[in-house]
Amino acid sequence: MPKSAPSTPSKRAARANSGTPKRSPKTQSPQKPPAVVDESTWRASTIRLGTTIKKGSIKDLYGIRNPEDVGLKPCRREKIKKVIKGKLTLVTMILYNERDVELAAWRQHGGPDEFHAFLKKRHEEHKAKNPGKAFEAPRSYFSALQPAPLVQIVSFGGSGAGPTDIYANTTELIRLKAQMIEKARGDDWLWEACNRSIWGKITSNNLRERHILTAFERLPAYPPRTRPPTTLSLAFQALKTLLAEAPMREDDDYDLPMRNYGNLRVDENSWPSYEEFYWSKPYLTRIYRALMDIIEAHGTGPDGWATARWMVYDKYAEWDGIHLDLSNAEDKAYPWLQPRLAPGVRPRLEYAMFPDQDVPPPIWEEYNAMLPVV
Repeated sequence: MPKSAPSTPSKRAARANSGTPKRSPKTQSPQKPPAVVDESTWRASTIRLGTTIKKGSIKDLYGIRNPEDVGLKPCRREKIKKVIKGKLTLVTMILYNERDVELAAWRQHGGPDEFHAFLKKRHEEHKAKNPGKAFEAPRSYFSALQPAPLVQIVSFGGSGAGPTDIYANTTELIRLKAQMIEKARGDDWLWEACNRSIWGKITSNNLRERHILTAFERLPAYPPRTRPPTTLSLAFQALKTLLAEAPMREDDDYDLPMRNYGNLRVDENSWPSYEEFYWSKPYLTRIYRALMDIIEAHGTGPDGWATARWMVYDKYAEWDGIHLDLSNAEDKAYPWLQPRLAPGVRPRLEYAMFPDQDVPPPIWEEYNAMLPVV
């Protein structure tokens, strides 16, 4: 038999039969129009006209993920050579006008002050999550934080507490630093010397990477660096005193005479007229004699010549040392580190301008004969 109808109506039926009216849909309040910003009141950009920025840096510095989304277009594309995983690679670099990028960031945040506040918030979050690591932002952000010194805000590479290396500020330079330390037998002196030789002359990280890669590939193999003992013997003291008399070039920005001019050789070319400077042969003779005295007193090992040669190398490198360009690397002080040279081979130091005089002083033959054979 069919079930009898329920004596009470279902909830759905009850709702259908009730006299309560249906709820009308919610009415949304009209959205406020975006605030009209008068860009004429914004400060002028401090970015130099014509300055460009790489596409990859726009996100890191300005927080703009996709430049095209905010109406930015590249100003040009360049083919460049870049060190990638230790190899020189040809890549395409997409460049944007940085003033346009800055303006887009200002518009995105409501003005230059609002953009600065956005960067400051990112900076605080970065310091909390990544203590000791570099925070990347436009230069205008850091200059606005003055009088706090810029070096307290920006660190170049490294992580955690302790000193950082201002030269190793990209992934490739960190990689190259490790390779240069290995080349120098576990010492960072060669890495430091190569960077000092180009510091202030090359500001592009890409070019610095390429110069250091050239140095790694082209500079010679160096012996282990040994440093003189704290207490110097009479022979070492004599060498140290002698090296204090070495000719030294003054800063090119000032018209000052060279130091220790009396130990200098000056050669003149008649046409075109110019001068070149060298350590004089009488002074070099005294250096070779001092090194021979150390060999006689202490031998050629780490207690003797193997340490003394580095003292002479360091002083000569101040006069004429490592030279780097994109395709070549040369260390003009390196001959001071070399062991005994074969008969007929002379050190590749520069002794004079003219070939017939560009030879070591006679005492060098005697000095070379005392050196170890490697």
